[in-house]
Amino acid sequence: MGLFDFLFGSKKKEQERLRQEEEARRQTLEQERIARERERRLEENRRKEQERQARLKAEREQAESLQPFTFKSNCHQRYENGTPVQGLQECLRTVSVVKNTNGCPGYRLQPGIGYIVKIYNDDLGKPNMSDKPMKVVRKTDTSVELRGFPIEAQSPFGWQEVDYSDYGFIVYFKNGQVEKCVLHMYDRNIRLEYMKSAQENITPKVANNRPFNNNVSISAVAQGFTFNLKFSSIQVVKQPYNGQAQEIKISPSAEAYIVRKESDGVTTFDISNIAELKQKGILQTNPSFNPSFSYNSDPQGNEFASAEVGNSFAAMTSGKEYVSLFQITRQGGKLVSFIINNLPNEDDFYYLIVFKE
Repeated sequence: MGLFDFLFGSKKKEQERLRQEEEARRQTLEQERIARERERRLEENRRKEQERQARLKAEREQAESLQPFTFKSNCHQRYENGTPVQGLQECLRTVSVVKNTNGCPGYRLQPGIGYIVKIYNDDLGKPNMSDKPMKVVRKTDTSVELRGFPIEAQSPFGWQEVDYSDYGFIVYFKNGQVEKCVLHMYDRNIRLEYMKSAQENITPKVANNRPFNNNVSISAVAQGFTFNLKFSSIQVVKQPYNGQAQEIKISPSAEAYIVRKESDGVTTFDISNIAELKQKGILQTNPSFNPSFSYNSDPQGNEFASAEVGNSFAAMTSGKEYVSLFQITRQGGKLVSFIINNLPNEDDFYYLIVFKE
């Protein structure tokens, strides 16, 4: 090998080395560029996904949102198995839905979860039901539906899990305002519709302007609900403890109202011929008492709400008349009620006073 061959060979090797180094540098730069581009794309995808999740969350919160409100209801209607019972009730109830910001007393509920549904009995000055935590499950332009859910509630035996999904609450809107609220008890097929109506249109009136409704649920009566009943026929039977019953003739046009204005409240009587009954020694005054009913029915579909009223030694020895038994029944589709009236110092007989539609 000549000198020039050696020199040229060395130069070629150096050029090849430099070329390879440059190629390696370019590959490194390209790989770094690709890595940066990949990271940029990943970051862009992460940003877009975060924006998408935030948008979905906002849409979900909007779909599940309900502006807290308070609704003053002056009448409500109870339905059992889709049938209205008791008639339209004239009474004040405050219905409200508040956002859960601090949990709910009596429940293990984290702040921020759902809403709290409240119904307050303005007549009695106390809640009409315990507060119910609920979540929005459906929303339209004219209504929002909430539903209870399984939750731990405090009881005398500690924390117990209860499933409030049997409770539902639907708010109906008209022109952006709450029109009515409906509480559903799905397990019993019962709903209560809370509304606001003009006072003069709430209930039908009879000739003497006294509202009444005989389409009452006997089971609801036994549970303590209000009622306002009219009876157009009264029958009186003198019943000896040992002997033949005797019907006492009274005015055939006599009528009576039996009323309970407040839940679990006092029942009052307004008997049109009370003066006649007093003159005949049957009943001295219109009765008034607070009954505690029991409920039963028979295979024929007859229903009975029964209450022992004055069956006590103090009543029997008081020297005053007293009602010992009171019933409101539906027999053969007809509403029938009666009281057993006991006279002072009389142990041989009592009066059975029957009220019929």
